[in-house]
Amino acid sequence: MMVRPTILIQLVLSAALAASCSFDSSGMGGASGGGGGGDDDGGGGGPGVIDGGGSIGGNPADAGADSGTPVTQPDADVPMGPCAGCPGPCNPFEGCTINCGPGKCMSEVVCPPGIPCTVDCQAPGSCSAGIDCTQASECTITCDGNNSCNGSIACGEGACSVDCNANNSCNGGIACEDACECDVRCDGQDTCTPSARCPEECDRGRGCRPGGEDCDTSCDGDDDDDDD
Repeated sequence: MMVRPTILIQLVLSAALAASCSFDSSGMGGASGGGGGGDDDGGGGGPGVIDGGGSIGGNPADAGADSGTPVTQPDADVPMGPCAGCPGPCNPFEGCTINCGPGKCMSEVVCPPGIPCTVDCQAPGSCSAGIDCTQASECTITCDGNNSCNGSIACGEGACSVDCNANNSCNGGIACEDACECDVRCDGQDTCTPSARCPEECDRGRGCRPGGEDCDTSCDGDDDDDDD
């Protein structure tokens, strides 16, 4: 039986076409898949990788790091606890120290509550907006700059000491009548006008004395029991 040339040519072309399709599916098809990955994932970086650093099915921590969510940490320099309101050196045991040098303490000085407070008004005219020491456990105030401490000074129930050493200082009034012990010294010229308000029977000139005859004050409790 003879095969016509036309049929033979058709058989050859069919076989060549089948071989070409088989080659594309197994070879070029795989390369096309890789190229397609480049269109979807930005450069053929591997299946599922998205250009820009994120990932699908990757490490959640990595995705969170790139999410832009801020991570805050406690600031070690911010005072905590009893010292939170102190603008100067402080620890809960020795208390708060406020140094009022040149250009400082132009507004009212407020001592933090519950701890001792020391205010040193060194510069001329410093502490003239007043000192509020009513919440401190005890107060020590020194007025060494001329014309310093000319705002009102208010002590609390703890021991209170005010030294008006400079000229024309402490002329805004000193209230320590509620203190368990008050010591106000008016050693500079033209100081303590008006006179300090002291615990009962504890006046000393324009200042206050912390104890002595008729001045029955003590921050350690009533000592009268020792005389019985």
